[in-house]
Amino acid sequence: MSEVHDQTDPQIRILRRRKQKMLTHWEKYHLIPEYRRFTILAALLNIISRTGRSRAHLQEIKDYIKDPHVGDKDLKFFMNLFQKDLDSLVTAGLIEGSLELRPTEAGYELFRKNMRTVFGFDFRLQEIETP
Repeated sequence: MSEVHDQTDPQIRILRRRKQKMLTHWEKYHLIPEYRRFTILAALLNIISRTGRSRAHLQEIKDYIKDPHVGDKDLKFFMNLFQKDLDSLVTAGLIEGSLELRPTEAGYELFRKNMRTVFGFDFRLQEIETP
């Protein structure tokens, strides 16, 4: 971590960096529900575009998203957040399935509209055909 020498309380440091829009992926995942849901959708679409399949397995999505810096103590927290956000995507009609997941047409559309503008990151997807 680049702020090893910073003795500031971690919560204050995260809030300061959030204000400066300098959060890491993992800090955003902890703090911003929209970022988590969008990350799940983006991971699903990225796996689909890379493999050429129409669906992705739940475990593939978890593995794709999990930050290598996440320790064991954070893993349970990550899985709880992941499950809640996955459920909200299914409820919103953006993803369908339980173990083998696929985006719905609304999910594709949301992703197309927001990929670059909402969070300022690009998953470098190949152009995806809507099913």
